[in-house]
Amino acid sequence: MPYPRTGQGGEPRLTLPDAITGNPGDPRYPYRPEPPAPPPGGPPPGPPAQQPGDQP
Repeated sequence: MPYPRTGQGGEPRLTLPDAITGNPGDPRYPYRPEPPAPPPGGPPPGPPAQQPGDQP
């Protein structure tokens, strides 16, 4: 038993299924293009952190 943990008795499958990668030809898993990349620089900075003792 060279591969006792696969449950199939053969070499383990190391490829990703179409459900994860997106298969343009499979109607069960419609292909979705990647969303556009976020703008460089990250989100705008938030409000300054309150210090102990600050009153709202």
